[in-house]
Amino acid sequence: MPGQVWDELAAEAQALAALLADREPGVYRRYDRWWSDLPGAEVQIIR
Repeated sequence: MPGQVWDELAAEAQALAALLADREPGVYRRYDRWWSDLPGAEVQIIR
């Protein structure tokens, strides 16, 4: 993906992280297996 798209995704990820920051992370553990089932794709870790 073009750099601008990654930048926009990073901004969205940061906004989502801020929204979810006060929530209990254990609630979302049930979705952990979902990540391992994704097909191979371009991956970039956004922090």
